[in-house]
Amino acid sequence: MTALIQIGTNDKSYILDPYPLYDNIVEKLNRILENPSILKVVFGCDNDIISWNRDFCGNFLGVIDVQEVHKQMAINLCNALI
Repeated sequence: MTALIQIGTNDKSYILDPYPLYDNIVEKLNRILENPSILKVVFGCDNDIISWNRDFCGNFLGVIDVQEVHKQMAINLCNALI
């Protein structure tokens, strides 16, 4: 179960308790998360996306997971050295 939501912008950071805000989250936040033209930068979000889909019936589009980018860069570097 999703326990809290952390959101950051260039100017502010937020921590939300999702359940008192459930209707607003489903309506408004899913609209942002499902918009591929809005870039979402995350770190290690594979389980977060599964939980979000289960708890709020939404998907993430336009996501860059910097942990996955790092893994791919390390793999490519290792392959280049072989």
